[in-house]
Formats: sequence, C-alpha cells, structure tokens
Amino acid sequence: MLIMKYTKTGTAAYLPHLDLLRDFQRIFRRAQIEVGFSEGFHPHMLLYFAPPLALGTQSIAEYCAIECGMSAGEFCERFNRSSTPDVQCVSCVEAAKNPNLAAKLCYGEYRIEFERSEGLSALVSKIASSETLSIPYPVKGEMQQREVRGAIRSIAADGCTVTAVLSQGNVTLRADRLADYMAGELGCEVDRIVRVRQLTQDGVNADELLSAL
Repeated sequence: MLIMKYTKTGTAAYLPHLDLLRDFQRIFRRAQIEVGFSEGFHPHMLLYFAPPLALGTQSIAEYCAIECGMSAGEFCERFNRSSTPDVQCVSCVEAAKNPNLAAKLCYGEYRIEFERSEGLSALVSKIASSETLSIPYPVKGEMQQREVRGAIRSIAADGCTVTAVLSQGNVTLRADRLADYMAGELGCEVDRIVRVRQLTQDGVNADELLSAL
C-alpha cells in the first residue's frame, strides 16, 4: 500500500472528483504502474481518497492511498512523468494497510485570498469572537441560511489573506461558501482558495500522521 500526497492546482481545480479518479486511472496505465483491483463482476482500481475538494478550490495537500507494490520513489517518479503539472506527486510513503484518511482527516486548512484587505481583519475578528454565524448555503437546490460557526476551528487574517481551519467529512463547511459570504460582506472578490493542510481531530498534520506509519 502506498499513500501519495499530491497537488491539484491550476485548471485541475475545476476537475470534478469522478473525473480526477478517471484521470488517475489513465495516468497509472500510461506510467505502467500496477494497481490492485477489487474482486467481483465490476472490478475497479483500489484507490482511497481523503475528503475531496469543492470544485474550483486548489490544493497543495491532497492524499490518496493506492493498493500498489511499487517502491515509493519509483511510483512518484513514474506518476509525475505521466501526469500534468497541475497534478503532481509531492511525496509518497509505504504503509502496511489503508490508514482510512477519509475518516481521520477531519479538518482542512485553507488559504483564502481576497482582492483587497480593507475591512477584512475586522470581519475575521467578528467571526472569531462570535458564537454563531449564519451564511447562505445551498440545500437541495435552494439557498438557505445555515449555522456554520461550529465548523470553523480557527480563522485569522494577514493582509489580503485569511487562513481558516474548517471541518470536513461528516460535517463539512466548504471554504468557497465561507469565502463567498465574506466577499459579500466586504464588497470585493475572492482571488484564490487553496487547501494547504489536512488535519486530524486532534490537530495533527496529515504529513506527521503518515510519517509515523
């Protein structure tokens, strides 16, 4: 079993998760990387992804566990040679079994960049000090107000950039929904959203978790 950390940047940020899965399958075939398959009438590659990104959000900290007997170094080299610059293997570690990252990585840390900084620090301070925060959120195709403060573990501003640690998995607050709300309050645009880290319930970085395997 290999666990790969990879990027999803540039135009790849607009690739839906199922399309990314198909891209991975094509990359593995081009790179001649042998991946294990499930059994049964409809076998599929044994790939186990961490919580997926919202469409349009970039990331430098995505993870996927792969049933593969290749060495980590060779896998990373072959993958990057056959993939695009927007989806690249950053690192790879070997593990005895699937660490179930989708369940363990309960938080994502995001860098949200706005077009200007005026009023941003005050808005972030207001959010951080408030016990409640209701924002517009789509529910079954309709926009409704949703209470999301409990899904914000931390939030801070530095210039035009906000760093926010948000819940993901069973309870998810999409970074783009929070960013859109903040942009509406500020009367400005969101330049870019990047997931920079993924964390466990205890705040352990996924990289540290994998290095202990």
